Amino acid sequence: TPLTFEQPTTCKLTGTNCLELSIEYQTLDESKHEQPKAKMTQASAPNYNTEFLFGATVQFTPEELHDDNVYLVIYMSGPDADVDIILEEFTLSLPGVESYPNPADACAE
Repeated sequence: TPLTFEQPTTCKLTGTNCLELSIEYQTLDESKHEQPKAKMTQASAPNYNTEFLFGATVQFTPEELHDDNVYLVIYMSGPDADVDIILEEFTLSLPGVESYPNPADACAE
């Protein structure tokens, strides 16, 4: 059946198939690692066909950002297979200079 404007998403109804931001990376030994970083909660889930904001503060481990890693991919998953999501804006930023041990040399770490 076609989705109606006010119909709640599966995430909103059951807490399953919620939008999730994850990473995958591969190390030099060819092992792949996946890690969820943020997940929409059932309480914040939208209805179908509505715009919504999904924001999160994400922290990466030294292993995830290691210089020797072959790649690192950031991806979104979770909604039902027949659901299309239009991503209108994506922002990835570093914390403010006050978050670094030596603000005069923020790139040293």
